[in-house]
Amino acid sequence: MRVRVENLGRSVANRAILDGIDLEFAPGGVNVILGPNGAGKTTLLRLLGLLDRPGHGEIHYDGRRMREMSQRQRTALRRRCGFVFQSPLLLAGSVEANLRLGARLRGAYVDRQTLARVLQKSGLAGKENQDARLLSGGEKQRLQLARLLLLDPELCLLDEPTANLDPLSVRNIEAAVSVLARDGKTVVLATHNLTQARMLADRIVFLKAGRLVQSGTAADVLSRPLSLDIAEFSAAENIINGTLAQRGGRTVLDCGPLAPQRGSRPYGPLTPQGGSRPCGPLTPQGGSRPYGPLTIEVVSERRQGTATAVIRPEDILVSLEPISSSARNSFPGTVRSVIDLGAVTALSVDCSGINFTVFVTRISCAQMGLAAGGGVVLTFKATAVHLLPTK
Repeated sequence: MRVRVENLGRSVANRAILDGIDLEFAPGGVNVILGPNGAGKTTLLRLLGLLDRPGHGEIHYDGRRMREMSQRQRTALRRRCGFVFQSPLLLAGSVEANLRLGARLRGAYVDRQTLARVLQKSGLAGKENQDARLLSGGEKQRLQLARLLLLDPELCLLDEPTANLDPLSVRNIEAAVSVLARDGKTVVLATHNLTQARMLADRIVFLKAGRLVQSGTAADVLSRPLSLDIAEFSAAENIINGTLAQRGGRTVLDCGPLAPQRGSRPYGPLTPQGGSRPCGPLTPQGGSRPYGPLTIEVVSERRQGTATAVIRPEDILVSLEPISSSARNSFPGTVRSVIDLGAVTALSVDCSGINFTVFVTRISCAQMGLAAGGGVVLTFKATAVHLLPTK
C-alpha cells in the first residue's frame, strides 16, 4: 500500500501535536520515524492506521483520499492495516485465542498449519495454550507481532516494538520487520534506537515538536543532517564548532590549539608504517607550518563565519603513526577510553581538548594494542566533514 500525507496536522486541547507534515511511504522498505519524546511519532502512526482523525490535511491510500471514504470504506481500509503498540494490548485468554480473535472479527478462518507457522516465526511455538496475561514482556510484544503476521496486512505500523525487551525478543522482532519489508509490505516503524534505525531503515523521517525536520534515505539523514537537532540525535559523537577561514586557497574550520596530550608519547619524525626511513617532521597534510591551532579542512561554498561540523565515527581512520594518504586531515591524539560494542570497538580520542569518537574492529583494536593513554593518529577526508546548514 502506498500512503501519502499532505499538510497533515492534529491538535489536542488547542496544542498542536503534529503540524504541516508532508510525507510518502512506499511498499517494500522500512520507513523509520525518529525523534525525541513528544515529537509526534505515535500520533503520526495512529493517524496512518485510522485510529485517530487528523485535524487538518489529507491522507491518501493508494491514491484515494481518506476524507472522501464512507465509514464502511474506512473500516475495510483499517482492516488492511496492522498495528504493534508500544504497550501490548492483549485480551484475557490463551495465546491462541488472542491470535484467532482478529481473524474471527474479519470473518476469516485460520487453519492449524498457518497458526503454527506464525507461532514459529514469532518465537512463541509451544505457548499457544498459555494465558496471554502470564507471558513475559518480550513474549507479549511478540504476541502482538504474531497477531499482525497472522492478519497479513498491507500497511504495518510499529510503535517502539522493542522498547525494554530482552535481546532475543529484539532480534526476533527486528528479523520479522525485515521480512515484512522484503515481502512488499509498507512498514512504518517508530523507534528511539539509533542502532536499530541504522540497521533496518531504508528511509528515515525525523520529527521534532510535531514538525518534519528532515526525511530521506537513511544514509542521507544520518550522514548529512540538516539541523543540529538531528546531528545531536544521530551523530552526537563528533559535533565540532569552529570558525571558517581560508588557508592556502583551501577552506578550513579553526577549532583551537593542537598539542600532544599529557600521558601520550611525543610525536617525532613521520615514518612509514613498517618502514625505517624517516620522512621528516609531522606537519599538516600539504602544508609547511608545524601543528598550531587545530584546523580541519572542509569542502564548503561558505568561506567565513562560525560553523558546526559533523564527522561520522566510521569515516575516521585510526593508526599508530601518521600515514601517507590523500586525506587532508591528520591529527595526533590520546586515547581516553576504549569501549567494546560487540561488532566494533568505540574509541574516545582527545585531540587538544576536542574529543573524537571513532570506530575500529575488535581485531584492529587488539592488533594495534589500543588502550587508554596511548597515542594514535586520526585521519579523515575533507569530504567526510559535513557542515550543518546555517539558519
